[in-house]
Amino acid sequence: MSILTDGSLAARLTDALVAADLPYSIKVQHLESDDDPFNPTTTWVDHACTGWLDTFDARDIDDTLILQTDRKAFVVASSIDITPSATDRLVVSGTTYTIVHVQLDPASTCWVVQARK
Repeated sequence: MSILTDGSLAARLTDALVAADLPYSIKVQHLESDDDPFNPTTTWVDHACTGWLDTFDARDIDDTLILQTDRKAFVVASSIDITPSATDRLVVSGTTYTIVHVQLDPASTCWVVQARK
């Protein structure tokens, strides 16, 4: 078994990020509904996690799929109890972003999120 397949790379990278004080408290809001089949109610449920905001490289911005105002966010995968999706929202320092796209990084350490105000 290798470091790439046994999950230890993700654990080592997460430990390094925490040691560097890079991730901070953020939250992913997930829309959930109750079980009432006749009058369902949906509410945003907060899922606390850690991560950070960054910007996209200029070469990635095409003003069609990735806008200049979009932010690149990283959510530490081991810190969240759900899989983020494009139907969720991201809240960082009181600012709410719509999640446009999500993918897990190759080391399975972070969810890489395209976030839009």
